[in-house]
This record gives sequence, structure tokens and C-alpha cells, in this order.
Amino acid sequence: MKIQFNLKANTPNKNGRIYSEDVLKKAIEKFNEKKVKQGKALGEFLHPKYDQRNGINHAFKINEIEQEDEHWAAEIEILSTPKGDILKEILDPNKYEIVPMMTVGEITKGKDGTTVVTKIEIIGVSIEPNYNCV
Repeated sequence: MKIQFNLKANTPNKNGRIYSEDVLKKAIEKFNEKKVKQGKALGEFLHPKYDQRNGINHAFKINEIEQEDEHWAAEIEILSTPKGDILKEILDPNKYEIVPMMTVGEITKGKDGTTVVTKIEIIGVSIEPNYNCV
């Protein structure tokens, strides 16, 4: 199943942050090399209320990431776990998106007051409702 990341270059995200295409591409490529290609890109269903990944909540695995126009999309496999079983029942790829839930990086303030992300590393991901279409 293919599902879209909520990352779009040069457009403010839901937190008001702007990522350049170059910054996003580097972050996705690094995540792809360190996690996806190593079979370690496990994600959770719904953003957790803690700041470390918790294996009990893994619901899916990302098998491939590719850029589609201004977005990135991931081919995912839903896991046979308690959270994965819930996700299987309700997931509609048109109403949910992959969200980087744990990141480290650097930000600056743009001249117009916007928050510009200058460096980011994706550590973990979750699947969340896309509130623009639910």
C-alpha cells in the first residue's frame, strides 16, 4: 500500500515550518539509507505522547520511499501487531499520511517571521489522519 508523507517542500507545514526541497531530499535520503534499506523503518499508528520509540506500538514498516512531484510517498507493509491490526481496519490512504514524529535538526527565523528548517534528521515516523481530507 502506498501512502503519502505530509512533507511538502517550500510550503508551511501544520507547525508553520518551511522545509526547502534540498533539506527534505537530504533527510529522506538519509532515512532511506539508514532505516528503510536496512529494514528498520518501523512506524507507529498515531503520534505517541512520549519522546522515544516504543516497539509495542509499531504498526507498519516502510519498504520504499519515492518522490512524487512535490511530495514523497512510501510503500508500506502493515504489521501483525495490536496497533497494526487496528490500522488495517481503518486505514484509507487518501485520509491518512505519514508524519515524521521524531526529528532533530536546526531552524532559523526567516525575514518574514516564518520558521525555516535548515537541517533535519528523521528518526521515527507515524501514520496520522490527514485533517485536510477527513
